[in-house]
Amino acid sequence: MKKILLWTVICFGIVGCGMNCSGEPPKRAYNHQGGGYGMRYHYSIYIPSALSGHSPSVKCTKYEYAKIDIYTDDLGTITGDKVIWNNLYGEVAFQDYGEDPKNITLHFSNEAVTISGWSSDNNGVYKIETTPPESWGVPID
Repeated sequence: MKKILLWTVICFGIVGCGMNCSGEPPKRAYNHQGGGYGMRYHYSIYIPSALSGHSPSVKCTKYEYAKIDIYTDDLGTITGDKVIWNNLYGEVAFQDYGEDPKNITLHFSNEAVTISGWSSDNNGVYKIETTPPESWGVPID
């Protein structure tokens, strides 16, 4: 009887550890003061991605943000070929992934950066945050 009770407590404990996961962080954006690359505005979008290679004994998935800087002269709705896209490695090489920035639509507002037409799961609404990215509690790659 004690063994059954002990196993029940252990099983609930193991299941319970996985239940406290915070989940995938939201897509976020940051509006920098000033522009760059000869453009008037500078936004950064932060795309959540699961870290690979973590231990299988860890119950919760760890996430990081992939950062892409976007420089633009125009606000409102524009196509992706009218902006400069940079990531950690330099200019985003859309052609390496069979993408064409002309097919990507961006909308810049005071509240969010909205992206559509990107053939990846990077489409969506990136809420503009007022706190610095370092304060979000998610590593940035």
